[in-house]
Amino acid sequence: MSAGTSRLTRVSRAPVIACLVIGCGALATTTALAQQSIVVGGSLTVLGNPSNAAPLWNLVGDGISVLAAGGDSGSPGGAECTPCRAGRLIGMGGVFAGTTLGSGQAVVNGALVFVYFAGNLAFHANPAVMPDFDGNSWRNVTVPFSMGAESFLQGYADVARTQLLFTIRPVIGRGTVTLHLDQFVTPTGPLYDFRSVTYTFGPSVNVNVNLLQKPGFEEYTPPALGVPGWVSDPIRETPAFSDSSQPRSGANNGACSTQDYLDCGIYQVVTAPSTGTYTLTFFATADRDGGLVGANVNDALAVSSPVEARGFRNYGAPYTMTFNATTGDTIIVWMYSPAIPGYVVIDDVSLIGPQ
Repeated sequence: MSAGTSRLTRVSRAPVIACLVIGCGALATTTALAQQSIVVGGSLTVLGNPSNAAPLWNLVGDGISVLAAGGDSGSPGGAECTPCRAGRLIGMGGVFAGTTLGSGQAVVNGALVFVYFAGNLAFHANPAVMPDFDGNSWRNVTVPFSMGAESFLQGYADVARTQLLFTIRPVIGRGTVTLHLDQFVTPTGPLYDFRSVTYTFGPSVNVNVNLLQKPGFEEYTPPALGVPGWVSDPIRETPAFSDSSQPRSGANNGACSTQDYLDCGIYQVVTAPSTGTYTLTFFATADRDGGLVGANVNDALAVSSPVEARGFRNYGAPYTMTFNATTGDTIIVWMYSPAIPGYVVIDDVSLIGPQ
């Protein structure tokens, strides 16, 4: 296991590993392994009707290999397409948590054990527009995903999940999600219908993928915000919100606006999938000086730029910044509006990398 990619938070793990190797049955110990892991291979698939199918999944990462069958359907991408029409926007992200993850075999730092899983595997992906009908009987739709910062995996020795063996936190990775659809013609026109969805981990993902969720705020119904995606900064004096009055593209934008002397902020949290240089781009405008856009890495300022007072819906040239981050780092992308009456608005934000 590489010290650069796996940080152990507890060192007294030898009794657990020894017990697993000799197959001592139900394990009763307060000593458990805890580490982060970068997933470099494997997949999670939901077959058939997503309302009643359980995931089949495997993954390979730092110090861990898993082969498991889920307990229930979880929340798979593509579940809305039962059926759906061309042009419809379909969610591709997925969340598989708790007993949904089921049970199976795991190799943890060289020890093979049967494990009952718990945790939260959150696959963040932008929604996909269903393509035009092409006359075939099936169709695949593929978009990139990255694991959410909230993703973690726990293994227990017993079905009641009281005897903890290990915790992997966070689970870091990215790849592609593929929605497999049936295509068929009805009297009212062509339709698609869900057949399976697969999240495939892999290191060779297009570096031009936007790591941000809901970068243009289109998935929100104003004034709502929320994860996965943007959050109003709770330490500020007035809340940020999604808005439809000043979009650069589409129908929505993000906004901080006040008639009083109150500051405001909005942010989104991303886990760096690998080490390198990231490129952050904001489109932003304001009606007074003092606004800022930027990013923090692990709570330290990485980059920032003042937002020019260009006026109503006059976004102009983007604000583009680069910074470095290491695998597993927490990246916080943010906008700040000062405690002066007026507004700062943003749209079409992107975080690309690493290079």
